[in-house]
Amino acid sequence: MATKAGNVSTVTLPYILKVEVCLEGRGLVATEDLSIGKEVFECRPFSYVISEGRCTSTCAHCLMRPKSLQRCSQCQFNHYCNTACQKSDWSIHKWECLGMKSIIPTRPTHLARHVLRLLCKAKSYSNSSELSSLCSNIDKVTHKKMAYFRDLGLALQTMASHANCINVTDLVLLLCQLTSNVFSILDQDLNPTGEGLFIGPSFLNHSCVPNCTIVFEGKTLSVRVISPIPSGQQLYISYVDLLGDPAKRKETLLENY
Repeated sequence: MATKAGNVSTVTLPYILKVEVCLEGRGLVATEDLSIGKEVFECRPFSYVISEGRCTSTCAHCLMRPKSLQRCSQCQFNHYCNTACQKSDWSIHKWECLGMKSIIPTRPTHLARHVLRLLCKAKSYSNSSELSSLCSNIDKVTHKKMAYFRDLGLALQTMASHANCINVTDLVLLLCQLTSNVFSILDQDLNPTGEGLFIGPSFLNHSCVPNCTIVFEGKTLSVRVISPIPSGQQLYISYVDLLGDPAKRKETLLENY
């Protein structure tokens, strides 16, 4: 994910890790010996959205799946456990809600919703500078995907008119950054619940023989060591299912990273 240079000054890392230039571009390197089982990183997402098939059964704020949910009466899309979760999400959703209302009865894709939430978060908190640290791999995007991103960027300009509207070129860059750096958020049964953008962990590079793994507790991501890592060695995770067909894994990696 972290394959290109960018501003890393806004990225907060644990003292046992640092960002270094490496063969892959940039990566996270241990500053001390790390033993098996050690949790080296824990963070909540910078932004996140619910997966397409979970929107009516999963709380848009806490990602839990209670027996009953209440739907936002305005956009009629987001669902929440209760009033407390809805209020907690309101600082972002109040802007997102306006965008989704503008296209009713069309249901936005998860990618469109994620970009919209990023723009809404920037409007609410003015902290979008953290995104500057992320690689985009824009020079590796296929013509077909780039055309899709441009079309989606035009649609997002309409949806984001009440948030932080930017030009299509910047929206395309944001789409490239997002698709190159998101993590699938998994539930306890390892089923995808949503996708999240985690700034620090996005510096972890891929290996088919990883020394770390990702674990989720709700929407909180933790990085844990699965083989000893000497000081000065890079941390790796797998971006794909290692039990999958090798040819398919390679295809997925080339297409997305």
